[in-house]
Amino acid sequence: MSQNSNFDGNELANTLANQYEILKKELEKIQDQQRKTDNDISKIKESVRKLDLEQTKKMKKLKTQITKKRKLVLTQTKIYENLQKENENLRLQKEQLLFQMNKFNQENENDLKEIMNEAKRDQNPKNNSLEFNSMESINQQFQLLKDGAQEELRLFQKLLQKESQLEQLSKQLELQGKAISDLNIELKLLEQDLRIQNLKNYQQLLKSHSETHQKKKDEDFDRENEKEKQKNFSNYYKGVTESNRLKGERVAYSLHLSKKNNSQIKTKKHYKLKHAEVIRSVNEWRRSHQKIQNSKK
Repeated sequence: MSQNSNFDGNELANTLANQYEILKKELEKIQDQQRKTDNDISKIKESVRKLDLEQTKKMKKLKTQITKKRKLVLTQTKIYENLQKENENLRLQKEQLLFQMNKFNQENENDLKEIMNEAKRDQNPKNNSLEFNSMESINQQFQLLKDGAQEELRLFQKLLQKESQLEQLSKQLELQGKAISDLNIELKLLEQDLRIQNLKNYQQLLKSHSETHQKKKDEDFDRENEKEKQKNFSNYYKGVTESNRLKGERVAYSLHLSKKNNSQIKTKKHYKLKHAEVIRSVNEWRRSHQKIQNSKK
C-alpha cells in the first residue's frame, strides 16, 4: 500500500509540473504574438506617416506650380487684353487715315479739274486780259495740289506704319493666345495630377487604416481565441486539479486507513498478548493457591 501511495504522489507532482510548463509556454507564445502584433502596427503607422509626409510634399509642390501657372495665365491674359485694345485703337486710326486720304484725293481731283477748266479758258483769245491772274491762280492751285500730295504721302506712310504695327500686334496676339491656351492646358493637367495624387493618397491611407483595422480585428480575434483556449485549459486544469485532489485525498485516505488498520492490528495483538499474560498469571495464581490448600490438609 505504501508503494502505491508513493507512485500516486509522484504522478500528481509530474502532472502539475507538466501543466505548469504548458501554461508557461502558452504565456510566452501569447507575449511573442503580442510583441509581433505591436511591431507590425508600429511599422504600419510609420509607413502611413512617411507616406503622408511624402504626399504632402508632392501636393505642396503641385500647388506651388499651379499657383505660378495661374499667375502667369493672369499676366498673359492681361497682356493679351492690352494688345487687343491697342489693336482696336490702331484699327480706328487706320480707318481715320483712309477717310482723310480719300478726302484729300477727292479734293485734289476737284482742284485738278478746276485747274484744267481754267487752263482751257485761258487758251480762249477773249480771256487774254486775264492771263496773268489765271497763271497766278494756277500756280496757287498747283501749290495746293503739291501740298495735298505731300500730306497724302505723309498719311500713306503713317498708314503703312500703322499697318506694320497691326501686323506685329496680330502676330503677338496669336502667340499670346497660343501661350495662354498652352498654359491653360498645362494648368488643367497639373490640377488633374493633383486630384489623382489626392485620390491615391486617400486610397493608400484608407488601405493602411483598413490593414491596421484588420490587424486589430485579427489581434482581437486571436486574443479572444487565446482567452477561450486559456478558459478551456483553465477548466481542464481545474478538472485535472480537482481529479488529482480527489485522487490525492483517496491516496491520503487509503494511507490513513492503512495506518489505522496497522494500528488496530497492533492493538489487537497487544491486547491478545496482554490477555494471555493475564490468563497465564491467573492460572499460576490458581495453581499456587491450590498447592497451599493441599499442603494445609
